[in-house]
Amino acid sequence: MFNPPQDSPPQNSYEWAGYVVAGKCRRRVQRTPQRGLRPYGAFPYFLILLISFCYFPANLYAQVYLEEEKVTNEQIYRKLITFEAKTEERFKAIDQRFEMMENSISIRFNSVEQRISDLFTFLWILTGIFAAISGVTISLAFWDRKTIVETSVKKSFDKVESEGTSKKLLDALREIAKEDQKVATILKNFNLL
Repeated sequence: MFNPPQDSPPQNSYEWAGYVVAGKCRRRVQRTPQRGLRPYGAFPYFLILLISFCYFPANLYAQVYLEEEKVTNEQIYRKLITFEAKTEERFKAIDQRFEMMENSISIRFNSVEQRISDLFTFLWILTGIFAAISGVTISLAFWDRKTIVETSVKKSFDKVESEGTSKKLLDALREIAKEDQKVATILKNFNLL
């Protein structure tokens, strides 16, 4: 029976199995779910035949080839020697690469260590400069305070001595010392006369 083509493609393998493409039109072959075709049809059987036709002749050729050319111990020994020589060359090349990488890494580490040591040197220089500036500032402050205190004390004593009552008292004691010998000896003992 002829069915016009549908707008949507078949949704499951049973629907796909019912379509047969013939020319430009599609015909739907009615199948019952009990007797339905497999989704892949005869493809698995074809694939098994193809593999068997390719595998068996190759296997026969390999058996014939191995029987015709037997491998001797000398051939194995020669192959091992060449293999060993090639692997030695490869290992030497790998060792050279590792040495080159090690050298480049050590050069990089040395440059980083040099930069770090330069940085520490710079930090020590900055610390020294800061300590020197701090020391100079503190010593200048102490020196300034000392001179200011000394000069202020000296000025105050000079002012008290020149204008104060102690000067008048000392002058009065000196006048008494002219008449009294006991006061004169006391003033001489204290270097006031």
